[in-house]
Amino acid sequence: MLVRWRRMAHLGVVVLLVAVVAAGCGKKSEEKLAEGLMEKTIEGATGGDADVDLGGGDVTIKTQEGTTTISETSEWPGDMFDGVPKFTYGKVTNVTRLDQTQSGQKTVSVHLSELEGGGAEKYAKELEAAGWDMQVVMSAGEGGMINAQKGDLGLALMYNTTEKHAVLSVLKGLDE
Repeated sequence: MLVRWRRMAHLGVVVLLVAVVAAGCGKKSEEKLAEGLMEKTIEGATGGDADVDLGGGDVTIKTQEGTTTISETSEWPGDMFDGVPKFTYGKVTNVTRLDQTQSGQKTVSVHLSELEGGGAEKYAKELEAAGWDMQVVMSAGEGGMINAQKGDLGLALMYNTTEKHAVLSVLKGLDE
């Protein structure tokens, strides 16, 4: 499992780097070149086949592990899992979706900027009021994290108060 998370973390870094490069590619030939480069990089990192699509403003990556989609958006995801309170204490900068074919798990991650002071603590109270089991609520220095579970959903919020950035990830498919 740790190896899979390391692969996914490496894959995430590669995706974000290529997404930045691809954002500047306006021509179809440059887009295809970027897709090919990204596919080869992912295949080298994972040891399996990869298919990359940079069209439509999203980055979509398909591997044997599943499908990852990154969307540049400033909107809370309409397909967020039921029971997850909307985070209203920051600005949505992009959304990442991961559909893991082999395990049946799905993850939606919301990347946030302009985090309000005390926003994470307020969100923790909203989660608790909505029936989430608060497993970790930790604040130290410049940041902190919140881990919570409700049914087959697992939630992690990691934030930095100095940079005013946060990532909220929700995993569906936990063993209850």
